[in-house]
Amino acid sequence: MIDTFFRKKNTFISESNFGKFIYDIDVYRSLPKKEFFDKKLAIEALSFIFKTAKSIDIKIFLIFGTCLGAVRNKDFIDHDTDIDLGSYRKDKEKIIILIKDLIDKYDFKISKISFIEESITLIYHNIIIDIGLFHQKKNYYIYNNFYQNRMPKIHFDSLQKINFLGISCFIPFNVEGYLAYQYGKNWKTPVKEWDYFNKYISKELLVLLREMKLKIRLFIKKILNMRYFILVKLGLLHYNILKKLDIKNIRNIQKSGQGFCDTFIIKANRNIVLKVNNQSRFEYFKNDFKKVEPIYQFLEYKDRFLYEKKIFEKLNRLEVTVIDNSIIFPYIDSKSLDSYIDSELFWDFLKKAISLLKDNKISHGDFHIENILISKKSNKIILIDFEMIFSDYLSKKEQFYYDIYYLFAKLEYKYPKFFDDNFDKFKKFIIEIFSNSDIEQILKVADKTKKYFFSINGARVELFR
Repeated sequence: MIDTFFRKKNTFISESNFGKFIYDIDVYRSLPKKEFFDKKLAIEALSFIFKTAKSIDIKIFLIFGTCLGAVRNKDFIDHDTDIDLGSYRKDKEKIIILIKDLIDKYDFKISKISFIEESITLIYHNIIIDIGLFHQKKNYYIYNNFYQNRMPKIHFDSLQKINFLGISCFIPFNVEGYLAYQYGKNWKTPVKEWDYFNKYISKELLVLLREMKLKIRLFIKKILNMRYFILVKLGLLHYNILKKLDIKNIRNIQKSGQGFCDTFIIKANRNIVLKVNNQSRFEYFKNDFKKVEPIYQFLEYKDRFLYEKKIFEKLNRLEVTVIDNSIIFPYIDSKSLDSYIDSELFWDFLKKAISLLKDNKISHGDFHIENILISKKSNKIILIDFEMIFSDYLSKKEQFYYDIYYLFAKLEYKYPKFFDDNFDKFKKFIIEIFSNSDIEQILKVADKTKKYFFSINGARVELFR
C-alpha cells in the first residue's frame, strides 16, 4: 500500500555534496502564494491532525519551532512560516491512513512525500505542515540523516502531553531538555532571525556561512545549466538527445508519470516532455497482463514510440520526435482533467474529449482523465499517453467502446467518492451522449473483457444499464 501511494506522488530530489553541506533541490514543493501564516487556519489544521491521529492510534508530536512556540510562547511564534510535526518511520502504514483521512475529510492537500528526506509536506488552505518521520539510530532519533534533525533518544522513546491553544498535543519527553538541545541554553529568549547554525557559532562565522551558502546555490544553478549534470544524475538521458534538440539552459527537471516509460518534464530554452523506455517495467507489465485476456499487444519500445508518434500527431496536430530509446513531446501548459473534478467545466471537457476520440476514430488503450489535458490558454483538449496498443482480441469498433468503459471504470476506481456522489449525473451524461445502440455495445465489450477489469479494479457496469 505504501509503495503504491508514494509512487503515485510526484517527488524528485537531486542532491549535491559540498564538503559538509548537502543541498536538496526540490522541484516539486510549490508553496501557497497567499499570506504565509493564518493562525486561525493553523489551529484548525492542528486540531484536525491530532483528532485524526488519535482515532487511528498514531503518535504525532510537535517539534522544532512549533514546539518552541507551544512551550515558550503558549502560541505560534510570530515569524513562523509553517507547522513542524514529527512521527515515527515505523508507523508509515498508519501515516498513509492519516493522510488519506485528512484529504478526504478536511480538504488537506499533498505538496510532497519523499522517502529520500523521510518527510511529508501537507497543505491546509495556506498553511504548510511538515512532518518528519524519525527512526532510532544508536542513541539518537533522526530523520533525513541530517545532524540538525538528530535528537537524543530520551526525548522520543516516550512523549508527554501539552494543551496547546485548546488542542491536546504530544511533545518530546523532557521538553525543556529537548529545546535546550535544539536551540541552545538561551532557548527561552526569542531570536527573530533564527538560523540552524546560530546555536553553535559566532555572528561573524554565521555571516561567512551565509555567503558560502549563497555561492553554493549559484554553483548548483550553474551545474543545472550544464548538460553533463543531467547525464550523471539521471543516468537516462543521452547527450545526443540534448544536442539534436538543442536543449540547454536547463532550469529544472521534474520526474512525472509511471508507465512503460520514465517521464521527465524539462524546462529549459525549449520546454519538453521526455519519455525514456524502462525495459524492466515494460517486462513486468507484459508478463502481468498475460494472465488475463489478450486485450493488448506489446510492441518493443522503438515500434511503440513510432506508433505513439503517429497517433499523437494525428490527434493533436503537434510534432513529436523519436530518438534512440526516447520520445520527446512539446511541453503543453495545461491541467489534466482530474483537476477540474469540482468544477462544472469537468462535464463539458469530458464530453469534448470523448468526441475527439470518436470523431478521429482513434483507439487510445489508456483513456482516463489524467491522460486528458486542457490547455490553459485555449481550453483545447489534448490527449496523451498512447502506450497501450490493442491486439486483434478487440475489433476496431470494439476498441472505442472499450475506451469508454475503461474511462468510467477508472473514474470509479480512482475517485470513488466523486463517482458515488455523481452517479446519477454520470448516468444522465451517458444517456445524453450515447445512443441505445452504443450503450448496448459498451455492455457487450464490458462482458467480453470482464476478466481483465475484475483483475484490475472490479469495475461495475450498473452505470450503463
